[in-house]
Amino acid sequence: STQSTWELILLEAKSLVAAESTMSTDASQGIALKFLLELLSTFLQPLDSTHQQERQQKQQQQEKEERKEEEEQQEEEEGEGCELSAPIIRSFKRQHENIEALLHAYLSIRGIIIQKTKLTSDCVEIIKNLLDSLVTERDEDKRMFIAACLRDFGPAASLQTHQFILEQILAIIQPAKQAPTYQLLLRKKQSQEDFIRGSMSRQPYSSEEIGQTMRDITVRICRDLELELDADFGLELLVDSKIVSLDLPISQVYEQVWRRSSSFHASNGSPMIVVYRLQGLDGEATEERVDSLEEEDESYEDDEVQFAITTAVTESGSHELLLGFVRCVDLDPAIEKQKERSVMLLVLQLLVLCAKVQRNRFLLGENAIGILLSKLPMYSALI
Repeated sequence: STQSTWELILLEAKSLVAAESTMSTDASQGIALKFLLELLSTFLQPLDSTHQQERQQKQQQQEKEERKEEEEQQEEEEGEGCELSAPIIRSFKRQHENIEALLHAYLSIRGIIIQKTKLTSDCVEIIKNLLDSLVTERDEDKRMFIAACLRDFGPAASLQTHQFILEQILAIIQPAKQAPTYQLLLRKKQSQEDFIRGSMSRQPYSSEEIGQTMRDITVRICRDLELELDADFGLELLVDSKIVSLDLPISQVYEQVWRRSSSFHASNGSPMIVVYRLQGLDGEATEERVDSLEEEDESYEDDEVQFAITTAVTESGSHELLLGFVRCVDLDPAIEKQKERSVMLLVLQLLVLCAKVQRNRFLLGENAIGILLSKLPMYSALI
């Protein structure tokens, strides 16, 4: 059963940690744990499309006899695309001990040094993949994972463990926004073919490899064509027959200049064409100049909605662990304690996000304010 499997996983992980106290090493360390993890992965791995359809048909028949609560939960599972074996994964998730066991095993094994082998490294990778597959976009999964993480956030845990846990929670609450990537075609001005040798042959270029601003484009051109020019004054860049300032972000130029151009619509959204030329060689520039653009407008989202998931921290009482950590840590600003500083900043960041929700502010109460104010001089030294 899945329950006995995770118990065995925990036992194997604990035996590996216990073996750290011995100075002997064994290349076979981790073989049993890897077998257990691969066994668990077999039951939780994605199904192929044929088995997936059969499973869905059987599920639909079973759902008719299940309670309404089961049916609603199954509909949510199907909303995820049935990427995982629904009956097994649903049963696995219901027992929060399973998530906790995997997380605890991961935190334990990733910290071993003496007993580290190829097998133990494989185990760490398998557990990480399992955890990633279990923590889906569903709010329930996220809350369960946050609660599991914070149960390992205790005084016995190392600072590395504290930092990892906080980073995982913050990544769920406030995931990093993926910057869009733009394709660029860098073309030489035809009238200057005789004056600029070579061409930018690797077409199209990705903004990810070039940089963030138009100046990064001139730097890349000068480097690839071996032009001994000042990147700020030697070259001019034109987009849609407009001279664009080198200070402008590529994203803004693409969205507000190229995307609005007739060339963009005529080419059905092809890569942005950037024409480069030597300044002053064709005489005085007569094209329109674009020196500034509107700041990109980020869509507003109410804090109560955006950070609603943080109630998983306070409703479980885990905020007391965080406040206890703040209360106990006494950093000396004159001493470099980088790890302690990093963890403290992460704790503060999490508490700030929690405080954006009214329910959390009520649960945090005046006690939290007093603790944070008492440590104010230390916080200023951290930042």
